[in-house]
Amino acid sequence: MGTHSPNNDIDNEFMSREHIRGAQSADELDDSIPEEVNQWWEEDVAHLTKYPVDPHWIDLDIVRGWIDTCISDHGPDCWPQDGLHGIPLWLIDVELLCLVPASPHHRYLALSYVWGNAQSSETTLANLEAMQQPGALSHLNADNNIPKTIHHAIGFVKAIGERFLWVDRFCICQDDEEAKSAQINIMGDIYNNALVTIIAASGWDANHGLRGIKGVTEPRNLSPNMGDDYVKSLQPQSAMWYSRGWTFQELYMSKRKIMFHYQAVIWECGSHIWHEAHGCQSSPQIPQSLKITPWSSNEIFNTDTLRLGHLGTYYSLVNSYNSRNLSFAADASRAFAGVMSILTKQVLPGGFTWGIPIDLFHAALLWIPEEPMKRRYPERAAWPDPPSWSWLGWQGRVRDDNWLPLDYEGTSDVWQTLIANLEPESEWWYMNRFDALQLEPLGPQADATLFSPCLRVHAQVGTLIVVSEKPLLRASVESRMLRLPNGSYSISLTCGALLGDVSDTEIEEGMEIECMILSSSRGVIIPFLPGGYMFSSEHAYYNFLWIQRDGDLAYRRGIGRVVKSLWDTHIGNKFQRIQLA
Repeated sequence: MGTHSPNNDIDNEFMSREHIRGAQSADELDDSIPEEVNQWWEEDVAHLTKYPVDPHWIDLDIVRGWIDTCISDHGPDCWPQDGLHGIPLWLIDVELLCLVPASPHHRYLALSYVWGNAQSSETTLANLEAMQQPGALSHLNADNNIPKTIHHAIGFVKAIGERFLWVDRFCICQDDEEAKSAQINIMGDIYNNALVTIIAASGWDANHGLRGIKGVTEPRNLSPNMGDDYVKSLQPQSAMWYSRGWTFQELYMSKRKIMFHYQAVIWECGSHIWHEAHGCQSSPQIPQSLKITPWSSNEIFNTDTLRLGHLGTYYSLVNSYNSRNLSFAADASRAFAGVMSILTKQVLPGGFTWGIPIDLFHAALLWIPEEPMKRRYPERAAWPDPPSWSWLGWQGRVRDDNWLPLDYEGTSDVWQTLIANLEPESEWWYMNRFDALQLEPLGPQADATLFSPCLRVHAQVGTLIVVSEKPLLRASVESRMLRLPNGSYSISLTCGALLGDVSDTEIEEGMEIECMILSSSRGVIIPFLPGGYMFSSEHAYYNFLWIQRDGDLAYRRGIGRVVKSLWDTHIGNKFQRIQLA
């Protein structure tokens, strides 16, 4: 979307292959074929009929057969999820080559692709009327520059006998901020309700194009007789497409997918994975590396567990998204908006504020890094700063085993939070983006555009002191014990490498840690400590944020716990109003 869009998120910082986990160029694949894939090709599917695969052109009859068979023969696993009724505002009519208003009755395909550094036209308020004129999106139209991938997708949709295509660049008006925001928030619905999502997995940008569609694209270049290059093309997950933040919800919300990867085309729906060589025949066992979707959407969006407060389920979902790359920090929430919208409709009606579910707010704030995380900062002063108190303010993985759900009947283990006995000890308000004195109690947001990423918090605040001992915790981030200012006791704090700068996350003995109390719980604080300090039995304790001040604002630096009775006796009841940014 122009210079700040869902598909303009390939940061030059990450363009080298060393920085893109598992990414590869469109023109080369790893020479090796995993043993499990070799076995599958040579043995597991040996009983299936192998159709000849043209080295230059895709057999579009097979592709049409995949769509028709899925629609006629498959069941609910391939149907759109219930309750997701959002539709596009505009679609591309591939016959007339222009935009047409969308309606609930339109049957359309959606395109998912890597934008990269491609330059092209886009739909704006100024040209919206012109975009509705037949031929406006023809590659022969000198007024519009259409990237090859989009041009080829239009031709592919027409070639398989369908009429409508949704592409974000043209089907969202890029300078109509109200409409654009609304469409981004229902992006999950748009992909969920598409007949099929076309995934252009190969290439660094939108000008790479597709391959092998006769009369539309250049030919592909497969060796005859389905050699190793064909088998390698069936392994999609190394594609750069998987490293993009925006493609996460496009992947998991699409019920049917056709992926163009290297020289092959692959089908995946809720029931089957099909390849050109086997038509609509299915293999009983598919190696994980041959799946377009590593986990099914039913596993990812496990609403039954979320209803019971299984926050680990949600943070597993977060981890799948938050290790991906975004060029623009301000897009962190927008690229996840479709997922949050779906979870709000299905299981968490209170909605979200910056990725934290309102219905489980005080528990969800207690996220802990799984690895050193990199702070997300806005690229332009006018863009909102993703807040430090949310995982959206950081890139990296968080632990997903930190919470025990509402139906858990045992006691807590090392650094786990029993949600059933967690009690809020702080009050939170939204701050108006345009008037910091105008506050609104935390709750479902009527208009998120009005609210600042800063929240006003009324909470107890106090100082604890770092000591040299480390608690025996499973932690990949720095952890230290704490003591009260008078030196009488040792208590625990786990804090993370949250600023993305190793020197900034070193915790030295004697450091003063400013703590903001969030909530109280009962459970095991830590198992035991070197030197004989014992907190392995259950205690009432406070959960707190380690905060750092910068003028009138405070920022999260880590997370911790303190024995409630010790805090209350030596520090407690010192309340402050804090602007947490």
